[in-house]
Amino acid sequence: MSYGWATGARLPPVDGADESRVIDVPSRPGASGEPGQVGETGTVGDRDGGEPERPPSLTERRMARTRRQLAEVAAGLFLERGYEAVTVEEIAAAVEVSPRTFFRYFPSKDDVLDEILVNEVDEVIAALRQRPRDEPVADSLRAAARSWVSTAERDARSVRLFGLVRRTPVLRTRWLARRTDDQEALAEILAERLGAGPHSPIPLLAAGAMIGVLITIFEFWVEHLDEAELLALIDEAIDALVDGFGISERAPSALGKRSRRRSG
Repeated sequence: MSYGWATGARLPPVDGADESRVIDVPSRPGASGEPGQVGETGTVGDRDGGEPERPPSLTERRMARTRRQLAEVAAGLFLERGYEAVTVEEIAAAVEVSPRTFFRYFPSKDDVLDEILVNEVDEVIAALRQRPRDEPVADSLRAAARSWVSTAERDARSVRLFGLVRRTPVLRTRWLARRTDDQEALAEILAERLGAGPHSPIPLLAAGAMIGVLITIFEFWVEHLDEAELLALIDEAIDALVDGFGISERAPSALGKRSRRRSG
């Protein structure tokens, strides 16, 4: 993916619109096709699953464009100067809108990167849904994670943005909090694939373990592993997950060695 932003650039006014007439928008529109919301492409999804999609109105296209411009400029400023050093007033000024207009689109500065920062676990889960149902779960997860890496590696800015999130406590806290929803979504897929009963805790436990592995892999990725190294790490991590990380075999022997050293 590519983004047409320039660090610290000032963008032209938003269609010369009167800011006092800007219509409030949802604080976090979803991707294109989400019910009743305007996504990045400006399309509006079915509201009840039965109505055909309608083309976005001029107002909706302007709102989507303004929201995206704010997010793009904010990302550039954050990468250039650091998250804490950038104010809402500076982001708004760079897009030539008022701070009040900024807050019509985002509840706070903390929310602005949600517009453009790819939810990597969501991407893996979406790819996992497309895998054959009779494929071993570990093979499906491996293939899904690999497909995301191949896409993400082509977007150098994503690496830098994830690095920014990782270094900024407030953004990292938000990022980790979103993984709870991811765990539940992944558990639903695993429950179906594993044939687990409705009250079985296994899918949620397995999903938690997989999410933990994915989070750690993505953090290694931020440390500038190249694609080959990252793909190798995915294979190694998933193999270790399936094998229980050797806990059942290695931990007792290691404990025994420590005990023997103490007794000696």
